[in-house]
Parts: sequence; structure tokens; C-alpha cells
Amino acid sequence: MDLEKIGKFIAKLRKEQNLTQEELAERIGVNAKTISKWETGINLPDSILLFNLSKELKVNVQDLLSGEKINNEKINKSFINIINSYIFKTKKKFIILSTIIVFLLIFIFSIIYTFSNYNKTSIYDINFSNNLYEINGYIIFNPQKVLVIIPDIIYVGEDSGTNNEPLIKRYTISLENSENTIYHMTDNDISDNIKLLSNILNETKINYNIENIPQIFNKEDINDLYLVIEYVDKNDKSFVTKCKLNIYKEFSNNKFIY
Repeated sequence: MDLEKIGKFIAKLRKEQNLTQEELAERIGVNAKTISKWETGINLPDSILLFNLSKELKVNVQDLLSGEKINNEKINKSFINIINSYIFKTKKKFIILSTIIVFLLIFIFSIIYTFSNYNKTSIYDINFSNNLYEINGYIIFNPQKVLVIIPDIIYVGEDSGTNNEPLIKRYTISLENSENTIYHMTDNDISDNIKLLSNILNETKINYNIENIPQIFNKEDINDLYLVIEYVDKNDKSFVTKCKLNIYKEFSNNKFIY
């Protein structure tokens, strides 16, 4: 399809009808710049405009797409070739446009997803150490819940591993802040099987999902967190140690590139 030939043919027919570009544009519902682009062979009218244009210029669509008036012997073959060429170009434009739209939608959804999850996931390290206990673990925040994992609660008292190490009848371990008890674990009576404090703590693993985040625990409470260890020894003496946990941010998805 020769766009330049078609353009010259459109200009010729327009002049034969004594129409300016502005007058022709007004009749078929486009602007004069569009007519100019057709006549200079930059592009071709859309399918709907082809029929309106051919009507105003008083020619057949096949003549218009041929860039000349064709006789009946050539009309069928020429028209089929022109239509096939036009359909191919139209399909090509459609495929290109569809591809651009798909990639644009993917890009938009990626941006929306990135911003909707920006800085929503954080991981914090937990540690504590004094002359009695060592504590290690971590906290994971995400938009739905908080996961508190404390796998290491170790008794390091000077009598650990000796005959003087406390033997425990009952114990309770709680995770608290200044306003709420977040987690509570207790064994009210192990007197039939009294255990060493170090053994009990080695068997204690905190792995707790907190789903009611706004009311119980949030990032503002991160530096107000205690592990409370209470026990009653074989002599029915009670001991309580409130361990102020040290919390450090290890990771947060607040970067677009890592």
C-alpha cells in the first residue's frame, strides 16, 4: 500500500470537490491537521473514516485505497490486495498497542504492589544477658500479624551445672510490655518430676503468632518488651526475674533496590 500515492489522490479529489482541508475535516469530523497527514502520506484514515471520506470525495473505498480510479477488470484483485494490506497493518497496530497496554498495566500493578507493601515487613533481633540468663530470638512484623520467636532461654547462673543449681517445682514464663501480657506459658506442678532450671529453660521455646496487633502489640512497643521468668524451687521459695529485652532492627523492606 503506497501511502504517498493515496495521499496525493486524496488531495487531488479534495481539490476537484473545491474543498479546503478545513472544510473536508469539518464534514468528516476530524481536524485539518489530520487531513494534512493523510495527504502527505504520513498515515491512513481509520476504517470508519475511510467510508466517510470516500463518500465526501465521491469515489469508492477501493479507489481511495488504490490511490487511483481502477477499472472493473482490476477491481477485485486490487481491492483484495489493498484490503489484505490494510488489515495486516491494522492488526500490527493493534498488537503493538495491546502489548504496550499489557506492559503498562503490569508496571502500574507492580508500582501499586510495591507502595502498598513498602516498609510493611520488619525483622528485629532480640537479646538479653545478665548474671542469670541469656536470651536470644527475633520478632517479625507484617501487615497481618506479628511472629515472636525466642528459641534460646539459657540459665547461666554461677551454680549452673553444679549440685547447687535450682530444682524447680513450678514455673511461669511470660512475655509482657508495660500494659499487656502478650504471651504466657506455665507449668503449675512438676513436683513429681522436679527438674533443673537449666533443663526446663532449654526445653522452653516461644513461637507465638500475635494476630490482634493493634490492641496488644505494635512497633511502638518494640522497646518496651520484657521476658518474665518465675519459678518455685523444691523448698517452695519463689523467684522472679524481669528481663528487659534489647531489640534491634535487622531488616525492613523500606528500599526499592537491595
